[in-house]
Amino acid sequence: MDNKLSVDQHGFIHGRSCLTNLWETFEACTRLLDEGYGLDLSDTVPHHKLIMKLSSMGIIGKVLAWLEDFLSDRKMRVKVNGSFSSWLEECSGVPQGSVPGAITLPALRQ
Repeated sequence: MDNKLSVDQHGFIHGRSCLTNLWETFEACTRLLDEGYGLDLSDTVPHHKLIMKLSSMGIIGKVLAWLEDFLSDRKMRVKVNGSFSSWLEECSGVPQGSVPGAITLPALRQ
């Protein structure tokens, strides 16, 4: 394989495909879970990276401080069949339907 290409490249490489990409991802996720790590396979961004990105785009001062405060110390839990999970700290994403949810998605696509 050409050393200019990432070892993670699967498209347009002989013997590699979408299927091999999915297989390697599945294997990596399984290994991490076996080692006791949690996985976040969503399309959300970690709060600290979101704050850095917004700051680099010129959002500063009280607005940035408000967003940092809004995102800090958030907790979540899941309800299934009337039973709740334990509370867990949220370190990525914004609450669905919130005003920051509407403004952060376009910012992250830039």
